[in-house]
Amino acid sequence: RARVAQAGQRWVPFIELAEVRFGLSIKYVDDLDTSRSVLTRMVRRAREVGETSGVAILLAHLAYTEVLAGRPGAARLALAEFEEARREAGPGIGEPASLTVARALVAIMDGDLDGGEATLIAALERLPPIPLVRVIMDTPLATIALLRGDVERAITLLTGVLEQARAVHVHEPAARGRPEGDLGQALVTAGRLEVAAAVAAELAELGARLERPTLSGIALRIQGMIAAARGELDVAAEALTRAVQAHAASPMPIERGRSLLALGQVQRRRKAKPEARQALQDALDCFTEHGHRPFAQLAEAELDRGQRAAAGSLLTASEQRVADLVADGFTNREVAARLSMSVRTVESHVGSVFRKLGVRSRTELAGRFKQ
Repeated sequence: RARVAQAGQRWVPFIELAEVRFGLSIKYVDDLDTSRSVLTRMVRRAREVGETSGVAILLAHLAYTEVLAGRPGAARLALAEFEEARREAGPGIGEPASLTVARALVAIMDGDLDGGEATLIAALERLPPIPLVRVIMDTPLATIALLRGDVERAITLLTGVLEQARAVHVHEPAARGRPEGDLGQALVTAGRLEVAAAVAAELAELGARLERPTLSGIALRIQGMIAAARGELDVAAEALTRAVQAHAASPMPIERGRSLLALGQVQRRRKAKPEARQALQDALDCFTEHGHRPFAQLAEAELDRGQRAAAGSLLTASEQRVADLVADGFTNREVAARLSMSVRTVESHVGSVFRKLGVRSRTELAGRFKQ
């Protein structure tokens, strides 16, 4: 309708053209292929007509689209093109918030958590205090906190994201930076299962009503993690298997990898060793193919721990996983974040490990594991 309406106008600002707005917005409903195609086409048109600022905005959104699609190499190309366009334009072309987020997310995928954090904090100090800008910056800051094992900071940031977004009537997950997956995981790790269940329920409703498999898959993953935290391992395995199936129809491969990783962890707790190994290997392959180093390292560590666990060990599968991380120097809170357990569960496992192995300290446990 906008395209028809603008046909009768003498002039419409380039960035407000219907096709431009379509390319910018279609990624919100997970149609990343169309977003990439339209944005690329409009970049060419902007260059043809000398719309330098339009080129910059379009490239920023293209970089973000490529990150969502698990294509960090393509995102880097878009970021490099942005820098070239800014040099050609000279002073006056700033950095759109979407570009800052894309730049930070690429750094996160490369494993440069400090660099990603510095990029976001510098932008927050520079940009005006607009609620939605804060929202899309705080979401990747929370991802960094979660990857570092700082669950409480992740929860604080992401709870604030939802509050700020709802205050300005933004209920679309994509428009608020897609915080739900990290928030659900952090809440489960912290033992706040009822709050996590509410996050999952909202996503499940949106996924079903809007026919968005990405949202449905994340909702199922959170539900599976909740069931695992309650010790309902069969229920958890079923939910996570359904999550992986839902993600098969999603254009965001990293989300599928995260569900496979969670499924592998649950299958190991169920002592379903072949299934656990396959899910973890599939997760590792997914993260490696799509260039997400931190998640690849987590999947690789899970596979390695499975190989390290000796046959006939005194420890249960869960205790072995906790013991491996404790022996590697991780705190109880960091172990909980990595294994999607509550801190209380980790503490219980640590006590059991100490009793079974006859050790009295974390240092002694580490020495025992190095023998």
